[in-house]
Amino acid sequence: MDKTVAKAVGLGATIQAQVMDMFWGDRCGMVVDPDGYGWMVGTHKAEPTTQEMKKKMAEQVGQQPTGTATVAA
Repeated sequence: MDKTVAKAVGLGATIQAQVMDMFWGDRCGMVVDPDGYGWMVGTHKAEPTTQEMKKKMAEQVGQQPTGTATVAA
């Protein structure tokens, strides 16, 4: 998945959202291709419990800069 994003960038795409592990167990990122189309690339990595998801969600939300919109899962 990371290689796919790197290849897209090498072919002229720009990163819209850095690849990262998400609290719900996926690893994903977003790119915009040279024609302006947005692509979300992801893979499922883990099956966290509800408690683990709540903890990871709080950590991720706390890392976002002020004024950044969050996406509900």
